[in-house]
This record gives sequence, structure tokens and C-alpha cells, in this order.
Amino acid sequence: MLVEIQEQLPAFARQVGQEGLARLLEVSSRVGLHAGDRLLRRGQPTDSLYLLVAGTLAAQVQHAQRTVEVGRIGAGAWIGEVSVLSGQMTASADVVAVDEVVLLRLRHQAFFELTGHFNPLADALVRMMVVTLTARVRGFALREIPAPPVAPPAARAGGVLGDYGWLGRRLGLRRTGQEEV
Repeated sequence: MLVEIQEQLPAFARQVGQEGLARLLEVSSRVGLHAGDRLLRRGQPTDSLYLLVAGTLAAQVQHAQRTVEVGRIGAGAWIGEVSVLSGQMTASADVVAVDEVVLLRLRHQAFFELTGHFNPLADALVRMMVVTLTARVRGFALREIPAPPVAPPAARAGGVLGDYGWLGRRLGLRRTGQEEV
């Protein structure tokens, strides 16, 4: 996988360096998909981030009983970053392989260990920026397509999925319906 990343994503490999890339590969796994295979389903819980090493993915949503492609994702992109950084831990779209795809799967726990859990101020700033950016993108690109539910109704009542994830726990935020308390 090391050689594959260095060849397919040379800028990424240079940016993280040999030691960083070796560490990333220690805590991640390779995933291969065939055309038509689904990586993520909108609204479903996610436990991983994915680095697209080779191939193309399509981001799709269901609207008015039809599938709408909202974008194509190429090599070098991260998939699942909004779910982990926003603390929602759910997929914001269906993600399907357009052709043969190679991904590097990084579980959320491994991501948190690698990044060292930012300090509380940085956590709050990153969370606010991600939530703001996500709202802007959805508002612009998906105006008439409703956003997925934040969490199942039982979770919104204060269950594990009802908070803002690791960042919310650090900030003491909880969800009750759509309001912060």
C-alpha cells in the first residue's frame, strides 16, 4: 500500500512524510470496491474516514423517489471527514464506486489517536467551522434536497448518538431535538 500511495498520491505522501505515512498505514486498512459497490449510505452511522487512493466515487442522495448525483470524488479526497469533525458520525450522502476503487480506511478512534485530540479551544473552532461550512454547502448545492436526520429519535433524546461526538463531549454539548443545551 505504501508504494501505491506514493505513486497515486505523491503530493499527499510528501506532505505527511515517510514516517507519517508509515504510521498512517500501521493504523489503517486497504479497502477495494468494484463499480456499483456502496461505501456509505446517507444517514447511517459511520465509524471510519476513507482516503481515496485510486478510482472515482459518486456522492448521491435520494430525492422525490429518484437518485440525484451531487458530485464525483477523485483520488486524494477524504470521505467521511464531515461526520467525524462535526461529531454527527453519520454519512451525509450515499457514496458509490463509479469504477474500481482503492481506499485507505482509518477508523475514527485511530484518527483521534493520530491527531492527539485537539485542545478544547481548537475543538470548538473546528466544530463550528465544519458545521458552518457544511450548512453553506448544503444550502447552496442541495437547496431543495432535505438534509438527513441528525440522529435516530431515540438518540436525540440524549443517547450516545444524541451528542456532538468527541468534540461535543469535551464542550459539554448535548442534542435534544434540534436545540443545543
